[in-house]
Amino acid sequence: DCIFCGSKNFIKKGFNRKKQQQYCCKNCNRIYTGQEKFHKFTQEDISLADKMKSEGMGYRAIARVLGRSNHRGYSIVKKKLALYEKAYQSYLLEVKKKVKSFNELIIDEVYTFINKKDTRYYIFTALGIDSNNQSYPFYYLCKNKNYQDLKIFDSKLPISKLIYSDCNPLYYSFYGSSNIAAKGAKTNIIESLNSKLDNSTPR
Repeated sequence: DCIFCGSKNFIKKGFNRKKQQQYCCKNCNRIYTGQEKFHKFTQEDISLADKMKSEGMGYRAIARVLGRSNHRGYSIVKKKLALYEKAYQSYLLEVKKKVKSFNELIIDEVYTFINKKDTRYYIFTALGIDSNNQSYPFYYLCKNKNYQDLKIFDSKLPISKLIYSDCNPLYYSFYGSSNIAAKGAKTNIIESLNSKLDNSTPR
Protein backbone atom coordinates (compact mmCIF):
# COMPACT_ATOMS: atom_id res chain seq x y z
CA ASP A 1 0.00 0.00 0.00
CA CYS A 2 1.08 3.61 -0.59
CA ILE A 3 2.80 4.90 2.56
CA PHE A 4 1.34 8.37 1.99
CA CYS A 5 -2.35 7.81 1.23
CA GLY A 6 -2.84 4.06 1.71
CA SER A 7 -3.97 3.45 -1.87
CA LYS A 8 -3.40 0.03 -3.42
CA ASN A 9 -3.26 1.57 -6.90
CA PHE A 10 0.49 1.92 -7.60
CA ILE A 11 3.05 0.96 -10.22
CA LYS A 12 6.79 0.28 -10.29
CA LYS A 13 8.91 3.36 -11.02
CA GLY A 14 12.49 2.25 -11.60
CA PHE A 15 15.24 2.27 -8.96
CA ASN A 16 16.80 4.95 -6.78
CA ARG A 17 20.54 5.57 -6.24
CA LYS A 18 20.65 2.85 -3.61
CA LYS A 19 19.24 0.44 -6.21
CA GLN A 20 15.98 0.11 -4.31
CA GLN A 21 12.78 -0.53 -6.23
CA GLN A 22 10.62 2.60 -6.39
CA TYR A 23 6.86 2.78 -6.66
CA CYS A 24 4.58 5.55 -7.87
CA CYS A 25 1.13 5.89 -6.37
CA LYS A 26 -1.49 6.57 -9.07
CA ASN A 27 -3.76 8.14 -6.48
CA CYS A 28 -1.49 10.83 -4.94
CA ASN A 29 1.36 10.65 -7.56
CA ARG A 30 4.03 10.38 -4.86
CA ILE A 31 7.09 8.13 -5.24
CA TYR A 32 8.39 5.87 -2.50
CA THR A 33 10.35 2.64 -1.97
CA GLY A 34 8.54 1.21 1.01
CA GLN A 35 11.83 1.28 2.91
CA GLU A 36 11.39 4.81 4.25
CA LYS A 37 11.27 5.32 7.97
CA PHE A 38 7.96 7.03 7.61
CA HIS A 39 5.45 7.35 10.40
CA LYS A 40 1.89 7.90 9.26
CA PHE A 41 -0.14 10.17 11.51
CA THR A 42 -2.72 8.30 13.54
CA GLN A 43 -6.08 9.75 14.48
CA GLU A 44 -4.79 9.95 18.07
CA ASP A 45 -1.81 12.03 16.89
CA ILE A 46 -4.09 14.41 15.03
CA SER A 47 -6.52 14.77 17.95
CA LEU A 48 -3.67 15.42 20.39
CA ALA A 49 -2.09 18.02 18.09
CA ASP A 50 -5.45 19.71 17.68
CA LYS A 51 -5.93 19.95 21.45
CA MET A 52 -2.40 21.29 21.97
CA LYS A 53 -2.87 23.95 19.28
CA SER A 54 -6.20 25.05 20.78
CA GLU A 55 -4.40 25.48 24.13
CA GLY A 56 -2.00 27.91 22.48
CA MET A 57 1.03 25.65 21.94
CA GLY A 58 3.26 26.47 18.98
CA TYR A 59 4.29 24.08 16.21
CA ARG A 60 7.74 23.46 17.73
CA ALA A 61 6.26 22.58 21.11
CA ILE A 62 3.75 20.24 19.46
CA ALA A 63 6.57 18.61 17.49
CA ARG A 64 8.58 18.04 20.70
CA VAL A 65 5.62 16.41 22.46
CA LEU A 66 4.94 14.18 19.45
CA GLY A 67 8.63 13.39 19.00
CA ARG A 68 8.73 14.78 15.44
CA SER A 69 10.62 17.45 13.58
CA ASN A 70 9.17 20.97 13.54
CA HIS A 71 8.03 20.34 9.96
CA ARG A 72 6.11 17.25 11.10
CA GLY A 73 4.51 19.23 13.91
CA TYR A 74 3.27 21.76 11.37
CA SER A 75 2.15 19.08 8.94
CA ILE A 76 0.02 17.27 11.47
CA VAL A 77 -1.88 20.43 12.36
CA LYS A 78 -2.22 21.26 8.67
CA LYS A 79 -3.68 17.82 8.04
CA LYS A 80 -6.25 18.39 10.76
CA LEU A 81 -7.25 21.70 9.21
CA ALA A 82 -7.63 19.94 5.85
CA LEU A 83 -10.05 17.49 7.47
CA TYR A 84 -12.07 20.39 8.85
CA GLU A 85 -12.18 22.04 5.43
CA LYS A 86 -13.33 18.82 3.75
CA ALA A 87 -16.11 18.42 6.33
CA TYR A 88 -17.15 22.06 5.85
CA GLN A 89 -17.38 21.69 2.07
CA SER A 90 -19.63 18.65 2.55
CA TYR A 91 -21.72 20.69 4.98
CA LEU A 92 -22.14 23.47 2.38
CA LEU A 93 -23.40 21.00 -0.20
CA GLU A 94 -25.91 19.50 2.24
CA VAL A 95 -27.25 22.91 3.25
CA LYS A 96 -27.73 24.01 -0.37
CA LYS A 97 -29.64 20.80 -1.08
CA LYS A 98 -31.85 21.26 1.97
CA VAL A 99 -32.39 25.03 1.96
CA LYS A 100 -33.28 26.93 -1.21
CA SER A 101 -33.34 30.35 0.47
CA PHE A 102 -32.98 32.06 3.84
CA ASN A 103 -35.43 34.52 5.33
CA GLU A 104 -32.49 36.28 6.94
CA LEU A 105 -28.72 36.29 6.70
CA ILE A 106 -26.72 37.95 9.46
CA ILE A 107 -23.21 38.74 8.29
CA ASP A 108 -20.06 40.20 9.80
CA GLU A 109 -16.30 39.84 9.63
CA VAL A 110 -13.46 39.37 12.06
CA TYR A 111 -9.73 39.69 11.51
CA THR A 112 -7.03 37.65 13.13
CA PHE A 113 -3.29 37.10 13.00
CA ILE A 114 -1.93 33.63 12.29
CA ASN A 115 1.51 32.90 13.79
CA LYS A 116 2.93 36.37 13.05
CA LYS A 117 1.56 39.88 13.34
CA ASP A 118 2.19 40.55 9.66
CA THR A 119 0.04 37.58 8.55
CA ARG A 120 -3.34 39.20 8.95
CA TYR A 121 -6.43 37.38 7.67
CA TYR A 122 -10.11 38.19 7.55
CA ILE A 123 -12.92 35.76 8.23
CA PHE A 124 -16.35 36.53 6.84
CA THR A 125 -18.94 34.90 9.08
CA ALA A 126 -22.65 34.53 8.48
CA LEU A 127 -25.70 32.95 10.06
CA GLY A 128 -28.49 31.94 7.70
CA ILE A 129 -31.98 31.57 9.18
CA ASP A 130 -34.60 29.59 7.26
CA SER A 131 -38.41 29.67 7.37
CA ASN A 132 -38.42 27.21 10.29
CA ASN A 133 -36.15 29.56 12.27
CA GLN A 134 -33.30 27.08 12.04
CA SER A 135 -29.87 28.70 11.79
CA TYR A 136 -26.87 27.64 9.73
CA PRO A 137 -23.36 29.08 10.34
CA PHE A 138 -20.91 29.84 7.53
CA TYR A 139 -17.40 31.25 7.22
CA TYR A 140 -14.90 32.28 4.57
CA LEU A 141 -11.21 32.96 5.19
CA CYS A 142 -9.53 35.55 2.97
CA LYS A 143 -6.45 37.73 2.82
CA ASN A 144 -8.39 40.88 1.99
CA LYS A 145 -11.81 42.20 2.91
CA ASN A 146 -13.16 43.45 -0.38
CA TYR A 147 -16.06 43.19 -2.81
CA GLN A 148 -14.58 40.22 -4.67
CA ASP A 149 -14.02 38.21 -1.48
CA LEU A 150 -17.57 38.89 -0.34
CA LYS A 151 -18.85 37.84 -3.77
CA ILE A 152 -17.01 34.50 -3.48
CA PHE A 153 -18.38 33.93 0.02
CA ASP A 154 -21.95 34.81 -0.97
CA SER A 155 -21.84 32.52 -4.03
CA LYS A 156 -21.45 29.53 -1.73
CA LEU A 157 -24.64 30.31 0.21
CA PRO A 158 -28.36 29.94 -0.53
CA ILE A 159 -30.00 33.23 -1.54
CA SER A 160 -31.33 35.44 1.27
CA LYS A 161 -34.28 37.85 1.40
CA LEU A 162 -32.87 40.17 4.07
CA ILE A 163 -29.26 40.83 5.05
CA TYR A 164 -28.44 42.16 8.52
CA SER A 165 -25.00 43.69 9.03
CA ASP A 166 -23.17 46.47 10.80
CA CYS A 167 -22.61 49.79 9.06
CA ASN A 168 -19.70 48.59 6.93
CA PRO A 169 -20.35 50.14 3.48
CA LEU A 170 -19.06 46.99 1.80
CA TYR A 171 -22.28 45.13 2.62
CA TYR A 172 -24.58 47.84 1.30
CA SER A 173 -22.57 48.16 -1.91
CA PHE A 174 -22.91 44.42 -2.49
CA TYR A 175 -26.43 43.64 -1.23
CA GLY A 176 -28.08 46.97 -1.97
CA SER A 177 -31.58 47.61 -0.61
CA SER A 178 -31.90 44.12 0.90
CA ASN A 179 -29.19 45.09 3.40
CA ILE A 180 -30.29 46.39 6.81
CA ALA A 181 -27.16 48.08 8.15
CA ALA A 182 -27.55 48.80 11.85
CA LYS A 183 -26.16 47.59 15.14
CA GLY A 184 -28.78 45.66 17.10
CA ALA A 185 -29.97 42.31 18.42
CA LYS A 186 -29.33 40.59 15.07
CA THR A 187 -25.73 41.75 14.70
CA ASN A 188 -25.07 40.97 18.38
CA ILE A 189 -25.70 37.29 17.60
CA ILE A 190 -23.02 37.11 14.92
CA GLU A 191 -20.59 39.24 16.94
CA SER A 192 -20.92 36.74 19.81
CA LEU A 193 -20.04 33.91 17.42
CA ASN A 194 -17.12 35.93 16.06
CA SER A 195 -15.76 36.38 19.56
CA LYS A 196 -15.71 32.61 20.09
CA LEU A 197 -14.16 32.07 16.67
CA ASP A 198 -11.42 34.63 17.25
CA ASN A 199 -10.49 33.02 20.58
CA SER A 200 -10.12 29.61 18.94
CA THR A 201 -8.09 30.73 15.90
CA PRO A 202 -4.54 29.23 15.85
CA ARG A 203 -1.74 31.76 16.44
